[in-house]
Amino acid sequence: MLVLLHESGYFDAAAAVTVQRLREHFRSHVDDLAAWLRYSEGNRGAPSWYVVAPDPADPAGRWMVGRHPGDHRESYDGADMACAVYVRRWLEQLGGLQDTGNRP
Repeated sequence: MLVLLHESGYFDAAAAVTVQRLREHFRSHVDDLAAWLRYSEGNRGAPSWYVVAPDPADPAGRWMVGRHPGDHRESYDGADMACAVYVRRWLEQLGGLQDTGNRP
């Protein structure tokens, strides 16, 4: 994954990948949104970020973004916003690997 991000130029333009731009993308590309939600569901590594659909018992119906291990959790009204935050956090985590010299 780090090789892909490096070759794509992400590390040189990471600031351009904002939560708002990701949210706009997910609003018009629901297949990408669904793919990232599936990715989060299947990723159970640690440390890692995740996004969770609303609990049916929750009347507010809020999406949750959190980090494992730990108790950090944030809630959002829609899947597009929650997924945008999740992807940005995921990229920041990979960027942290790059910043520590693990760049390919």
